[in-house]
Amino acid sequence: EVLKSELKQLGADAVFMNSEASEMERFCAENIPYLALNMVCGEETATLLNCLGNEGQLITYGCMSMQPMVIPFRPMLSKDITLQSFWRSRWTKQNARTEQEWRMFEDIARYFNTGGLTLPPLRRVSLFDCKAALAEGNKEKVLFDVEMTLNDPRFIGDSEK
Repeated sequence: EVLKSELKQLGADAVFMNSEASEMERFCAENIPYLALNMVCGEETATLLNCLGNEGQLITYGCMSMQPMVIPFRPMLSKDITLQSFWRSRWTKQNARTEQEWRMFEDIARYFNTGGLTLPPLRRVSLFDCKAALAEGNKEKVLFDVEMTLNDPRFIGDSEK
């Protein structure tokens, strides 16, 4: 539920887990989504695909179930649905140090500056505190801050030592 809440705060209209096919079908009976993001794959992809409206798009960016996607042909043909994949590592490799990469960074910076993107809640910690931070598990997001580490009195390069 925490993940669902975070995704909705980031702009998702609805978030469904693989086990929630009936909830997804209920949502789609009252709403017509035109964009679906799929990170799980498996048989549930068919339910997701059937929910999309005419000329909808299904973008897959992961395969956490490690199962092949089930793609019914009928909604693709009758609704003119587009399937697309996105693999960030490949995109980065193909676009490193290109104009497109710079435009992406400029867009991201603009979104942050206008409030369209915000950082999730996180706690900054020194690398000296990494063992304790990692021992806490997934309770919160942690950013290991190099500047905080360099300013930490335990840092060997500190002039007071």
